[in-house]
Amino acid sequence: MSQCWRDQIRRYRRVHGLTQAAFGEQLNVEQATVSRWERGTHVPELGMQRRLRDLMRDPSSRSDLAFFHRIQCALSAVKVANRSAVNMAASSQAAQMHGVHLADLAQCDYRRYFTDLLEAQWGIACQNGFFAGEVASIKVANYWRPAGGTQIRHCISYWTPTRLNDGEYVLVSEFREIEKDYFETLSPEGRVVMVFMDEIVF
Repeated sequence: MSQCWRDQIRRYRRVHGLTQAAFGEQLNVEQATVSRWERGTHVPELGMQRRLRDLMRDPSSRSDLAFFHRIQCALSAVKVANRSAVNMAASSQAAQMHGVHLADLAQCDYRRYFTDLLEAQWGIACQNGFFAGEVASIKVANYWRPAGGTQIRHCISYWTPTRLNDGEYVLVSEFREIEKDYFETLSPEGRVVMVFMDEIVF
């Protein structure tokens, strides 16, 4: 039973971008208590279990959980990052491409792995309102540094915004590796192709 609570609490915190202390504040408990639950050394008391179930069953939380579950189960390389470039979820294919365990990639502050080109492209996305819902998608070609520390690689990615129930936008990145030779044939303008919400016609 402690395994069940440990995983649920950790997953809920990760999905909602909460530290142990912030999660504890929501429940009126200390950060150390949350830490013991997540380590599996203690199990929440029955009254607290009811409060946890109510919190996790909130309809708005459930749709976010379903979204993150879809990312984790994706058949291709996909990850989700917040506006600070901290990953919130990833697929096993993404972790494999990065050469790290899924749990490590899903919680990684990816900005420390940015190349100069990726940093510039991230800046373009932010400046054009990506995290304000102004952008529908961005196709980027770049070189990137895997979280596993292997050599620089090249990829094409589609970045799409998704609005979570708390109103925050996150970046969903679906990517595949490309050859360096192909990357070098792309013009600088062709390495960032942005579609704004106003341009979408159905």
